[in-house]
Amino acid sequence: WKRKFQRSTKNSQAQRLSVSRQHRRWASVAEETYHTTTIKMAEKLSIDRATSDAMQTSVIGRLIEGHGSCSRHDMIVAIKHSWDVSKCFSSQTENKRGKTFIQLISSFINFPRQNITESTKNKYSLIKALETLEKSSTRQTNRIQSWKDAKEQLEEIMDFESEIKSDEVMSNAENVGISIGLVDEKTGITKEEREIVRKFRQVELTPKSPKIETVSAAADDDQKGGVSLLDQADRDFMLRLKKVDDESMQRRKHPAIIEADAKLVAKEKAEAEKAARKAKEAAERRKRASALMRPLTAEEKELVERTLHAIGREDEVLAKIGADSVQRGSIQRLQPCQWLNDEVIHFFLTVLSKRDEEICANNSSKKRSHFFKSFFMSTLLNEGNANPALNGKYDYKNVKRWSKKVPGKDIFQLDKIFFPINQGGMHWVCAVAFMQEKRIQFYDSFGSDGMDYIECIFQYIQDEHQSKKSSPLPGQGDWSLVPCDDKTPHQLNGFDCGVFTCMFIDFLSRDCPLDVLGQDIVTECRERIALSILKGNAIM
Repeated sequence: WKRKFQRSTKNSQAQRLSVSRQHRRWASVAEETYHTTTIKMAEKLSIDRATSDAMQTSVIGRLIEGHGSCSRHDMIVAIKHSWDVSKCFSSQTENKRGKTFIQLISSFINFPRQNITESTKNKYSLIKALETLEKSSTRQTNRIQSWKDAKEQLEEIMDFESEIKSDEVMSNAENVGISIGLVDEKTGITKEEREIVRKFRQVELTPKSPKIETVSAAADDDQKGGVSLLDQADRDFMLRLKKVDDESMQRRKHPAIIEADAKLVAKEKAEAEKAARKAKEAAERRKRASALMRPLTAEEKELVERTLHAIGREDEVLAKIGADSVQRGSIQRLQPCQWLNDEVIHFFLTVLSKRDEEICANNSSKKRSHFFKSFFMSTLLNEGNANPALNGKYDYKNVKRWSKKVPGKDIFQLDKIFFPINQGGMHWVCAVAFMQEKRIQFYDSFGSDGMDYIECIFQYIQDEHQSKKSSPLPGQGDWSLVPCDDKTPHQLNGFDCGVFTCMFIDFLSRDCPLDVLGQDIVTECRERIALSILKGNAIM
């Protein structure tokens, strides 16, 4: 038993050693072949007609995939990956020696080392030549649009046969097992002739089957006898179709159907007019938004820069409208990365109110808007009340007389009401009551929904109607309370909330979309707020 085990162990070790030696021998042959090919790359490769046709087929296929053009890299990759090119080029040496078909089969069965090495050398030389062409910087940017262009670039590393040797070409094609397609054996038509005939007489190139000829002959015989069965069926179908159309027309003449059609046409017309009107209004809003974000002139830019960075007393008043004013220390908070205080925001709202008054004076059909200061919401909610039980609680009596200062002294005749809100002295947001649309919406650059503030504003509107009109608010169910949505622009830091709030109110007061606002234009928005405060007029 021990002797048997030792003999089997020695045999397995000898087999593994033999396989290892064979692998090392093949690796050395491949490495030697590659280096030998690298040394001889100074010479151009000789390409026969079969290999040239296989290359042409690969390049044209790549041109078709690239819609008529390709780069040098794409051409080289197509040739590298072509099985036909590899076979044709590898067989050039064997064909020149005049091998017969039996010799070729025998070489594949016996695997002689010399034959495999020659074939490998051919493959390596082709791959190495293509790699050299790919690394070459000459004509690298040229696009290839035909086989002629590709051949011109390949001639840098290859010599193509100038004449066609049909016997040699067909011999190579038979040995390798590919069809070049120069002449069709069945018809005797060349490839170029077939393409011309296919363009002008494509139907005649396809032979008719006996069944088709039988059906055609039967149709001809039927036609000779008078009206064909096909024509008769067609006439019967048209008669039935005309009968159905006549019955449909009779039904449409009914008064109820005529009235319904008229209502449907009127509804479609109204919807089309409404869509066109909305599209026109959207275009006008876009135009107004572009005007609001117009570039500042050189003089305006200089005025803003001088004011924001000049040295002086912080309590010096730089702008004043009525009882509202702005000091130097407050306006210089409009420099980048500064948190805005209520003095800047309130004065900017005063400027917006002045602009709204001028616009409505020039357009009698437009209703006025009102811009409350942040004190309204803090007073309505008893914020900062010394009594903890009342702090943060809604109380309409605190702001009952505030509506006397709105235009017309009636909030229900306004177009919009703007409510700037300072949350705990840390964050600026705003809410807008669209009085004619019966909608209240919240805007926060941090994305909170603000439903508590929206419900307080809606309760204020109801109490105001009860107090001033002596009746409950009609159509309370028609009002919509909209929290802050995803379309509201968001800030990406902790100090630009005041700027976003000012621009929200600025754009909404002019019925402009907010999607043009963003963190990338905050600096420009700060400059526009500063310019509006300094001039006492908001940008139209």
